[in-house]
Amino acid sequence: MSILDRIVETKKAEVARMSASAPAFRAPRKSFIEAIRRGKPAIIAEVKPKSPSAGELIAIDRVPRIVEIYDRLAAAISVLCDETYFGGGYGLLARVASLTGRPLLAKEFVIDRKQVVMASSLGASAVLLVAAILDGPELTALIRDAAGLDCDVLLELHDEDDLSKAAAAIAALGATERQRIVLGINNRNLDSLEIDLRTTELLAPLVRERLGGDRPLVAESGIDSPEACRRLAPWVDGFLVGTGLLRSSEPEELLCSLVHACDHA
Repeated sequence: MSILDRIVETKKAEVARMSASAPAFRAPRKSFIEAIRRGKPAIIAEVKPKSPSAGELIAIDRVPRIVEIYDRLAAAISVLCDETYFGGGYGLLARVASLTGRPLLAKEFVIDRKQVVMASSLGASAVLLVAAILDGPELTALIRDAAGLDCDVLLELHDEDDLSKAAAAIAALGATERQRIVLGINNRNLDSLEIDLRTTELLAPLVRERLGGDRPLVAESGIDSPEACRRLAPWVDGFLVGTGLLRSSEPEELLCSLVHACDHA
């Protein structure tokens, strides 16, 4: 069983214990998709305490300082909502929401509407949907759920099978729901955990061709240097950056260099 299979099995047990309802988020919600459109390219900086591939990344007591840096320099902030494998959780999402006005992406292995409701109730502006763990009808339903809760969606793809699945899911949506979607290309193979930046270079032209060139496209994983940003900037509108920042002894300096590289890409 791959790490992705184990995560999904754990998630099924967690979802079974979750409430189907949560209080509505009352504060004004900033648009995730508009933050990406304005970034040209945009940096989505991530709060991730640990990961299966990188191990421990950040102590919880460092979260306020990291969020303060992200709040000044990033277009949006991604927060890991998985506790078992990534050390995050919905409590971490709520804490980050209390520290920043930036749009928040709830980065979770979403398999059920209850997770979307929870993320929305805690202030997320967008939720991650991973095409590899959902079928077409599930993707369609969850995108509708997110749109109905005033949330955007980062729809993550890794290969052509994911692209075909996403195309079918998007085709079943209404025009308004389609406008809530940002597409992501994950350079990490979620089965082997290996990273290859060529994934974005190879898949991005197909994504633009099949799903439209006007939809924002984000590169995920392996973005740990200005050189990586400049390499992939011709293909995408933004970058999701996590491990590189959290491993750095100077995360503010690194984030500044990534933003500068994007500005001059």
